[in-house]
Amino acid sequence: MGSVEPEDHIAILELLSRYSRCFDSGDVEGFAKLFTEDASFETPVGNAASRAEIETWARERWVELRRDQITPTHFQTNTLLRRDAADRASGTTQLLLIWHHGKTNKSELTGTAIYEDEFCKTADGWRIARRAIGWNSAPQEEA
Repeated sequence: MGSVEPEDHIAILELLSRYSRCFDSGDVEGFAKLFTEDASFETPVGNAASRAEIETWARERWVELRRDQITPTHFQTNTLLRRDAADRASGTTQLLLIWHHGKTNKSELTGTAIYEDEFCKTADGWRIARRAIGWNSAPQEEA
């Protein structure tokens, strides 16, 4: 359909910021609420096919990170969006992921990636309907 209206564009960018802040702080319930009930989430370290599975995935991932004394920081940027329908949008976002290692008190660039996303406007605002992470993938076509 074309461009995303400015108000919706800002709301989706806010959603993506909450994604980073919720996950990085260990707020797995808040993280899961950013997704639709039937969302899909595809990552190199596990997939999920519903909001409940996403919450379980996030909780288990945080257990692993705490065990290894790792604190993640997600930097999402260069989001390109397109309107697919009145209540749907899709796009791509670049990711820079930093891990802080508690054992050594050092931070490292863990990787770069491209998120491929589908968004749905719900009664509670914009939510992620699908998110797939492509680590170090080839340049993506413009959204």
